[in-house]
Amino acid sequence: MADPDNLVLSHLRDIRADIAQMATKLDDHGRRFDQLEAKLGPHDAKINNALRFAAMANLGAQNAEARVLEVAEQQQALEQRMQDLDKRLKQIEKANGGSA
Repeated sequence: MADPDNLVLSHLRDIRADIAQMATKLDDHGRRFDQLEAKLGPHDAKINNALRFAAMANLGAQNAEARVLEVAEQQQALEQRMQDLDKRLKQIEKANGGSA
C-alpha cells in the first residue's frame, strides 16, 4: 500500500498545479479585458448614445404599435355603429313602406 503522506503530497502538488493554471488563465483574461477597455474607452460615449437611441426607438415603436391597435379598435367600433345604423335605417324604411 502507498505511503499516505506521499499520497497527500501528490494530491497537493496536483492541486497546486491546477491553481497555477487557473491563476495564469485569470491573468490572461484580466489582460484581455484591459485591452478591450482600452480599445472601447474612447468610444464609450458613442456606445452609450447608440444604446440610448436604440432604447428610444424601441419605445417609439411600442408606442406607435399601441396607437395603431387603438385606432384599429376605434375603427372596428365605428364600423359596428355604421352596421347598426344601417339596420335601423332598413327597419325604418320597411316600416314606412320603403319610402325613406
